[in-house]
Amino acid sequence: MKQKHILVILLLLVSCLTLQSQEDPKSSETSWNVPELFAFHDVIYQIWHTAFPNKDIKMLKGFKDDVNAGAEKIFEIKLSGILRDKEEKWKEGTEKLRSSVESYNRAATSDDDQSMLNAAEDLHSDFEMLVRIIKPMSKEIDDYHQTLYMIYHYYYPEKDYIKLKEASSDLYGKAGIIKSSDIPGRALNKKDEYLYLVENLFTATEEFMVAAQNNDLEKIDDLIEEVHNKYQELEHLFD
Repeated sequence: MKQKHILVILLLLVSCLTLQSQEDPKSSETSWNVPELFAFHDVIYQIWHTAFPNKDIKMLKGFKDDVNAGAEKIFEIKLSGILRDKEEKWKEGTEKLRSSVESYNRAATSDDDQSMLNAAEDLHSDFEMLVRIIKPMSKEIDDYHQTLYMIYHYYYPEKDYIKLKEASSDLYGKAGIIKSSDIPGRALNKKDEYLYLVENLFTATEEFMVAAQNNDLEKIDDLIEEVHNKYQELEHLFD
């Protein structure tokens, strides 16, 4: 009986591994998650919310090795495909983080308490900037972008018009969800501009969807670029 149970467990494990191997390898390209960055948040949180407000210099200096270890992993990150448009800003951001880590190291080996506090503040600021670079504007916009990414970088270049047709309908639905959703907190101070750009994106997506459903290949060429451009205009609002 025990051997039967073991056999069943082994079969289940093999089945799970088989399913994992059959997953679309492209799916990882549409994820904006950067585990190394968010693991580093654990250290930053303690620095910013405990050591810094209490001006606990000894504690701040004690994080030196953790700061270096976490930052080194961030410097080695290769962004996923969906974040390729952010490569330049990410590079600039990591260079700023590298500089703030170096300042943190110098302060941690000095007797200047104020420089230690300044270094901690700069480190926190540069970390937050990296998060803002990759973090989606909203869940709804991220969902839209994931579908657009597959259309723009795979279905259209590969001339897979069956998938393109299906995805265009999905994209149109997601554009409608963006339009009907609350304005993201990061855009509240640019409300009018945000609504204008969302309307432009919705209109372009609708025109693209109609062309794709009708297999109008001549219009698809121009409209897919129009949709991509309108999405980038919306994204740049959050720069």
